[in-house]
Amino acid sequence: MKKSLIAAFTVATLAVGAGAQSFQTPLSSQNRLIASTPTKKKLGWMAEKLPDWSETNVVVLTKADLLSGLDKTKLTGTDADDNLYEAALKQHLSSLGIKDEETPLGNKMLLAEFVRESFEHDAFQSFTIKRKDASFCLMTISSTDMAPAAHASLLSRIPADKISNVPGTPSEWFSLFVAHEAAHCAQAVKPRTRLAELVPIIEEVGADQFTLKTYFQALSTGNVRTADLPKTFLDLRTLGLVFGDFDHGTSVFIDLGKLDTPISEDEILPREAAGRHAVFDLIYRHVAEKTHIPIEIANLAMTDTPGLFSDSLKTLYGNGAFAHDPDAQKFAVQVINSLKMAPDFFSLGNLPETLRKYRP
Repeated sequence: MKKSLIAAFTVATLAVGAGAQSFQTPLSSQNRLIASTPTKKKLGWMAEKLPDWSETNVVVLTKADLLSGLDKTKLTGTDADDNLYEAALKQHLSSLGIKDEETPLGNKMLLAEFVRESFEHDAFQSFTIKRKDASFCLMTISSTDMAPAAHASLLSRIPADKISNVPGTPSEWFSLFVAHEAAHCAQAVKPRTRLAELVPIIEEVGADQFTLKTYFQALSTGNVRTADLPKTFLDLRTLGLVFGDFDHGTSVFIDLGKLDTPISEDEILPREAAGRHAVFDLIYRHVAEKTHIPIEIANLAMTDTPGLFSDSLKTLYGNGAFAHDPDAQKFAVQVINSLKMAPDFFSLGNLPETLRKYRP
């Protein structure tokens, strides 16, 4: 199904040669957090945790931080050229004490895209720069206090006003997103397999395991209080997978009771594909037979009328269509359980219009 929002979680890694030293602290010594005072305040209890979580120096930025270094007179609307975004980033880094006239920030296009995404969409992202003298991770976080439903929308790709029953507070959801990006920072400074570089979900599984583990630790110390947030997080990941976010479909693999158990790379691709493909193939066929819409465009019809998807899934599950396939049965149950997060979204309200549009 089509995207309703751009993906919030991104990570990029770039190796660059040693230039003039930007950090006085090499990787062999204690890592540190570098951020403006308002940004440190926004991080709250996580500020002292981030260097350990990230396993490297971590520079945290918000849209407000970047605006302080952006020549707004050169902006047209929300647009700017790559040089302007790079200059804004360099100016802010300089204000944080990273003073290097030739800071080897690497690929200008990647960095400009990184800054642009943060500026235009207030996104959570991480970008790790590996140097011989000191590696560091640039992380952007939302500068606003997003409501739980807004966080849920980023994970599920369902509009926030269509999501209900989202537990937790804005700060608790914020902590999940920050921990996730910190996990990507840590992944990027370690040796990576070729498969992990090519298949994003491999590292997303590890990042989500870390995210949920740190949340449970925060529960034990009283920094967060909503105990069922991890389960909700995985339900929303399942909905995101339904809407085509295959790179972040981590709920297929994660067991909340086994967060310390790494998932083998050899397991991920066949397990991720098996259940999902079997379920979706049957749903496409069922929708096509029920509506007389060609199976090749059944996904488009379900995008316009999500209730076609949910009704077909529940009907097939009730008829035992997945009982012979454990992977498909497990995935079907996960999806059905996740539908409760957006009951108003999965409706048949505009079915007549959809039928007129897609029937031959």
